[in-house]
Amino acid sequence: MNQKTEMKMDRLSYDTRWKTLMKDINKHFSLDIRNKNRGRHYVEARWIYYHVCFKVLDYPVVSISKSLNKNHATILYGLKQFDTFIDIDPVFKNKFFNFLKGKQYHFVQEDLTKHQLEYQLNMALARVLKLETKLNSIYK
Repeated sequence: MNQKTEMKMDRLSYDTRWKTLMKDINKHFSLDIRNKNRGRHYVEARWIYYHVCFKVLDYPVVSISKSLNKNHATILYGLKQFDTFIDIDPVFKNKFFNFLKGKQYHFVQEDLTKHQLEYQLNMALARVLKLETKLNSIYK
């Protein structure tokens, strides 16, 4: 592994946003996503966790897998399934947007309901923060 990859993986040790996200998901869905249960509710909650960690918190797949003691391929599969289910399953889509309601996780979707517009706004804000971070690292 190169130094940059190792730094991203070590980020889990000092960046605790993933812990807050995990607590929020566990509380919202009344379950523990670290549990190895393969029931639909557990799996969908994990997919939401993977998506938010990857798209919003900008964690690499390896770091997400370490946070749940899973294989990185499991995370990749979950991210792909999230994208599929958010498009075709209205129940899953509703679960996702209900989870996001009132929270400040930042990301984007193409639909135009009130919750989905909030989602797009949050994604734009996340991109601005990410670009500011990149600019700061370039100018240092």
